[in-house]
Amino acid sequence: MQKNLIVRSGIVGRKKNSVHVGGSLYAKFIQNCRVAVRGDVFVSDRILGSKVYSMGTIRMNEGGKITGGECIVIGGIKVFDIGNREGTGTYIRCGTDFTVQQNLDLANEKIKDLTLRIQKIREEIAEAAKAPLPENDEESGKLDGENTEEQEDPAKIREETRKKKEALIEEYKQKKKF
Repeated sequence: MQKNLIVRSGIVGRKKNSVHVGGSLYAKFIQNCRVAVRGDVFVSDRILGSKVYSMGTIRMNEGGKITGGECIVIGGIKVFDIGNREGTGTYIRCGTDFTVQQNLDLANEKIKDLTLRIQKIREEIAEAAKAPLPENDEESGKLDGENTEEQEDPAKIREETRKKKEALIEEYKQKKKF
């Protein structure tokens, strides 16, 4: 059973609070709050600096105003005025299921994060590829810092480095696929 929320005055969120309603919401105003409603939203006065998401519609009285924030609804929005002369950003989207939009936004954030990680790893690989191979120590015939009797072949070292790079690149390609 869906439950409605009826607020005789208004909802003030101080930009960090949120309200979730399984039915419809009735209020005089919504200010600086995140509101998610499965039904319709009825606001008599104003929606100010808020994020209002509805699986139904947003309906406001004849002088109703939406200023700042965003409203994403599956149904329509009935309002007198949107935005203001000062240019406060107001984002309106009708015909969109906000739950799908939120999942899309989360996926896009993950993609951005993974892209930054991949870029950082590519930079680290490029730096590693630029690092010079150790020079032979003329007196001992050994590579710098090496205490073993046998010398490794520089071609073998390059081949091992190439294989390690390819393995790292493949690992990050797999991470990029999620």
